[in-house]
Amino acid sequence: MLRFDRFSRQQALQIRHRTVADTDAIQRPFVFCGGIPKPYERVMSEIGPCEIKGAEEPENFPAHLVILPGPISAISDYFRDQQILKLGAKADVLLVATDSTGHGYGYDTGDRLRFVTVDNYRIVDAMPMPFDQWVFGTIACWPEGPVSFDAGVWLATDGRTYTQNGVAPA
Repeated sequence: MLRFDRFSRQQALQIRHRTVADTDAIQRPFVFCGGIPKPYERVMSEIGPCEIKGAEEPENFPAHLVILPGPISAISDYFRDQQILKLGAKADVLLVATDSTGHGYGYDTGDRLRFVTVDNYRIVDAMPMPFDQWVFGTIACWPEGPVSFDAGVWLATDGRTYTQNGVAPA
């Protein structure tokens, strides 16, 4: 089983943890959707809300990935329009993370809490892995991003493979 505290790539990153003011704020939005998704619950319990960026980057640089302290509405809180409903979302998306390019990552409340990405043009696409594997893969593949995950190995955008212990043998 993957465990955040065993990732060797953490030293290449700055992970600034944030506090959760209200634990009900994490669960409340999922009440009418069948409950909090297990992958999200796992990330919130093992890592919690945080900002992630490269260790060598200046303090004033924006974080590459932000795990939010609680889900927010893509429609009313993030994009402030309903374009996602015309571009792939079946209902509002509860965003749980954002990145420095303006993409949001979250759960489509009208599609059985499917984990999706929403780009800055509001196009909604299914993610190729659950939220926890994607977050852990982002850390393992740093500075690349994870494309897929199978049997403990992530394929990164640069074509290399990574495990929680670093670069996987070829």
